[in-house]
Amino acid sequence: MDHGMGQGADRTDRADRAGRTDGERYQGMDRRENAELYAAFEALLDAGPEPPLPSVTDAAVAGGRRIRRRRTAVALAGALVVAACGVTTAVNVADSRPDPVQQ
Repeated sequence: MDHGMGQGADRTDRADRAGRTDGERYQGMDRRENAELYAAFEALLDAGPEPPLPSVTDAAVAGGRRIRRRRTAVALAGALVVAACGVTTAVNVADSRPDPVQQ
């Protein structure tokens, strides 16, 4: 294993022209980014009141009704297809029998 001796392992040991190490430089960036992020969140919070949350129960009830209707429609369509296939098969079987009068 490498145990920290690979790329970037000596990141905090290097210094820039001002004498700051990478760790100090990145820490300053983190502070600045955190301040910008904090200001953005404050702007969002100060923008106005929060919108009302919709009822989760109403959405679940409506979704349940929709699912039941869909299941009923699919079951009805399946029953109609089975009935149509049964009638078609019965008609074809009846037509394929030889006529006793012609023999």
